[in-house]
Amino acid sequence: YEASGKLHVVCAGTNGIMDYTLNSKGKVTATKKISIKYDVFGGFYKGTDGKFYVAVGYQNPTESRTKTVIKVIQYNSKWKKLKTASIKSNASNAFEGIVQPFYAGNCSMEMKGDTLYLFTSRMMFVHSDGLNHQSNISFTIDTKKMKVSEANESYCSHSFNQYVRFKDDDLYLVDHGDAYPRSILITAVNGYEPGAYESIFDVGAFQFQGETGDNYTGCTIGGMEVGNDNILVCGTSVPHKYKIKGVTGSDSSYKKNVYVLVTDRETGKTKVKWLTTYNPATSATTVGQTRMLKLTEDRYVIL
Repeated sequence: YEASGKLHVVCAGTNGIMDYTLNSKGKVTATKKISIKYDVFGGFYKGTDGKFYVAVGYQNPTESRTKTVIKVIQYNSKWKKLKTASIKSNASNAFEGIVQPFYAGNCSMEMKGDTLYLFTSRMMFVHSDGLNHQSNISFTIDTKKMKVSEANESYCSHSFNQYVRFKDDDLYLVDHGDAYPRSILITAVNGYEPGAYESIFDVGAFQFQGETGDNYTGCTIGGMEVGNDNILVCGTSVPHKYKIKGVTGSDSSYKKNVYVLVTDRETGKTKVKWLTTYNPATSATTVGQTRMLKLTEDRYVIL
């Protein structure tokens, strides 16, 4: 986040989190430690209200239905602790329970008014087949009272990455699924208010070849933003059915290229665009990760 013209980087530390202040040359000029006890770090978000929100998690191997497994802690801009929202282990999205919060995925937060939307992943309680499965799960938090409600406008299993954005009165969600569905899943919720909406659509915007539930998808998601007309998602991938230099397929030896998905906000229709076109089968060059930065409503940087 930025404060007084300086860049701050917040990340997990030993027995807490660290806030590093950087100058214009990228040198760390100050370090602040905020003490928190947790098992796994979820994420940090600077709210539109100027407050800081930190999500941390606690393991639940015994599958208790009453344990607090996620805390979202609210701080002021000087890191004074204000209020805490607690998420219990019996939370559900199609299936019940959180055994491991943030498991095999991400923790993304976004605000609209006084509502904080937390979109993440979890390992669920044991299923009827005797296994613990993984999926996405989401919550809304009233930041005035720091009161939690289940949200769950989308379901994806397994979900290896989660992004959330608000634009105008609408909510947009992105998942990286390997089974249900086996694709990058984009969900649009029109006229969103906590617990209510006008309409909803979801689309498998970039479909993966391979067997349902095969963890290898040959793809990463590195960014998601929403403009006036389109939802943009960027990342790297092997070609699958989206031909590069005449090559299709999902062979694990294939090199990855940078893609951008351009999805119409109204219809869900998606165009797949390749920003790099190194031959997946023969190129010595591969691309690892991407990030996206929104400059204006019609200009974006992809790193």
